[in-house]
Amino acid sequence: MKVHLDATSVRISGDVKLTIPFAAMRDVTVRDGALRFRSAERALALELGAKEAERWAKDILHPKSRLEKLGVKRDARVAAIGISDKKFLGELGEALDLPPARTARGRYDLVFRELGAKRDLDQIAKLRARLEPDGALWLIYSKGKGAPLTERAVRDAFLAAGLVDTKVVSFSPTHTAVKLVNPHRARALLRPGGKESGGGRNVGP
Repeated sequence: MKVHLDATSVRISGDVKLTIPFAAMRDVTVRDGALRFRSAERALALELGAKEAERWAKDILHPKSRLEKLGVKRDARVAAIGISDKKFLGELGEALDLPPARTARGRYDLVFRELGAKRDLDQIAKLRARLEPDGALWLIYSKGKGAPLTERAVRDAFLAAGLVDTKVVSFSPTHTAVKLVNPHRARALLRPGGKESGGGRNVGP
């Protein structure tokens, strides 16, 4: 049996297949290294080890909001490009001091870009140039069979653009999001006064 903690549910696969939403769980506790809870149908004990069980219990009892998972802070400069999720755009508008830009002009702490077709992958390198040195680009794309883009295609594209992935979250029931950042060495070069080693030349994005 395998168990997986999703954004809003626990999935169990193997001989028994179950998906249990957090909202359906009762009496969530940790005892003897196991996560224990009840649902409408049964009582379960998942042997995870004490540390992991505590982490799961915290996430179940106090789940982070979508914006918290994406690292959105009120004073962040944000661009949201090609986003079809109107609810997400509304969440951003309420959470930020300044409304999110809908086109990428200038520099941003966070850029959200929804990918709907292979041609959109060509935008990744251009969007990297719009990031602050310590900023992040979140690529949002459909998940599951039949999606227009595969995880491999997205990964090949952002690696070719010089970015590295640090986090993946479930953006919605239909979409996933991957967080991309500049490698550590590149961040140092991109900050004001940063120089190539031995070259003495300022480096742009």
